Amino acid sequence: MAKLLRGTRRMLRGTQASASGSASCGRPYSSVAVVGAGAAGLVAARELARENLHVTLFERGSEVGGTWVYNEEAAGDKSAYHIHSSLYKSLRVNLPKEIMGYSDFPFVDRTGMRYCKHLEVHQYLQDFASFFGIDR
Repeated sequence: MAKLLRGTRRMLRGTQASASGSASCGRPYSSVAVVGAGAAGLVAARELARENLHVTLFERGSEVGGTWVYNEEAAGDKSAYHIHSSLYKSLRVNLPKEIMGYSDFPFVDRTGMRYCKHLEVHQYLQDFASFFGIDR
């Protein structure tokens, strides 16, 4: 499926394939990089892999979830430059989870709340990654 590189903080430098396109899948490129393992990056990695491309998914943090990863230690640290989220402890989503989920991977109702907490969204993204083999 897709290879996930966690804790990656380096600039990505790639090389272009030749104009003739020698890739095995008949495209000019046979490998792609997706930056960020949040909601958009996870589904992008899945869809690119479905097109038979070799996908490397780069994630700055230690786990999938992007902005939905809450870090208790950094919550009050205004100087924490590495924090890329405005997520807070009591956050609930402003959309029903039936709308937030991917059309082919619905939310599992664990709490009975349509407007769930951020922890449930984070779990949903982890479940998605695990189900489609993106978390390996």
